[in-house]
Amino acid sequence: MLRPIFTQVLNTPFESVLHFNTDAILYLVALVFITGLVAGIYPAFVLSSSRVINAVKGKIDSARGGLFLRKTMLTIQFTLAIVVFICALTVSKQVSYVFTKDIGYNKEQVLVLTAFPKQWDSAGVNKMIDIKNALLQVPAVKDGSLSFEIPDRKPPNSTDMQPVDADGRTVLITSCGVDEHYAATFGLTVLSGSCFTQSGGHIPNQIVLNESAVRALGLTVQSAVNRQIRIPSAPGTILTVAGVVKDFNYSSLQEKVGPVAFFHVKDFASYRYISLKLNTTHIAETVALIKNKWKELSPGAPFEYTFMDEKFLSLYQSEMQLKKAANIATVLNLVIVFLGIFGVVTFTLVRRTKEIAVRKVLGANIRNIITLFAKDYAWLILIANMIAWPVTYVITNKWLESYAYRITQDIVPYLIVCLFVFITTFSMIALQCFKAGIANPVKSLRTE
Repeated sequence: MLRPIFTQVLNTPFESVLHFNTDAILYLVALVFITGLVAGIYPAFVLSSSRVINAVKGKIDSARGGLFLRKTMLTIQFTLAIVVFICALTVSKQVSYVFTKDIGYNKEQVLVLTAFPKQWDSAGVNKMIDIKNALLQVPAVKDGSLSFEIPDRKPPNSTDMQPVDADGRTVLITSCGVDEHYAATFGLTVLSGSCFTQSGGHIPNQIVLNESAVRALGLTVQSAVNRQIRIPSAPGTILTVAGVVKDFNYSSLQEKVGPVAFFHVKDFASYRYISLKLNTTHIAETVALIKNKWKELSPGAPFEYTFMDEKFLSLYQSEMQLKKAANIATVLNLVIVFLGIFGVVTFTLVRRTKEIAVRKVLGANIRNIITLFAKDYAWLILIANMIAWPVTYVITNKWLESYAYRITQDIVPYLIVCLFVFITTFSMIALQCFKAGIANPVKSLRTE
């Protein structure tokens, strides 16, 4: 029954039990047998050691160590439930942070085409630029860019750079080829200069740096424009900084934004994507028009596309799966804990039926009875929280350390979980004690 849920959470198809092989069936049988053995062996020993007379009368002596064991198990269950619950809240908070953080570019309504054919020379680049310009004529296409990379991973290419008028160390900077429409298509913020959009068109040997690259080269945003950069590995090659763009997350938030240098795609002489910025609510119709235009411009080339927001979601697929799994684990843990509380409180009430009756005869009301039972479990929950909080902090902090950009842990999720467990537990106890409290004390005292 739950197979579709786990298939969705883990993004892995699960085989139906009807198609299990012999080994899997034997494993399941062994699992059921061992679980039943472990669960039943303790009560079996307790029952078998009871005195026969009391057993016949229905008075099983279960006080010997049983109460301590039950409370210990409940405390462990409480601890596990609190740990999983707080972890789930932390994961959910981090995932929400990922999808609300300003990543430095606009991913909405950006359609990314895989540029075919890949003719990586000046003629091929010029031909693909012509195709891109023709696609811009499609209604609802606001802008477009030809580039080697899109913001879904760290660009794999690097170039060693050094300011011409400085004797500082050489810096290895990630590099990527883009055209003059890249900043406008992805909504990058140009802090100074321009992103190859100066009048007169393409100027060879120009580069655009991000803020991190400017700092790595020992420059400032204001002074970087028109500075000359040499490439030590290519003697005689001098580059001119055309502009500086604001840092943006070109990959997952698990990676810190590093130095990036953009070359014009004509100088880079290679490309992989055509990105089109759309401005429409009729996405399906616009995609169909782009497809028809693509077939006309590049007959025989496959029409492969995705949307930038889908690319962004794919970067955090594991986080989304973890969030779903943590939520399911939290619900299952709480169900197990509350079943345990229900069973233990019910068992205790049965054992203390006459005590409750005597207390009522002597003047105790329902409130006194509820308080009598609730204070016993208040200590268990308090101890569970004392154990769970430091353990959870270590686990969640270790997980958050894998992100360069992450939330700061605070006490709010811990208090929320603590209050939820307290209130829910005491509500269950109060409900059961209320039923016992309204019972006729005379009838309880006369019952053997």
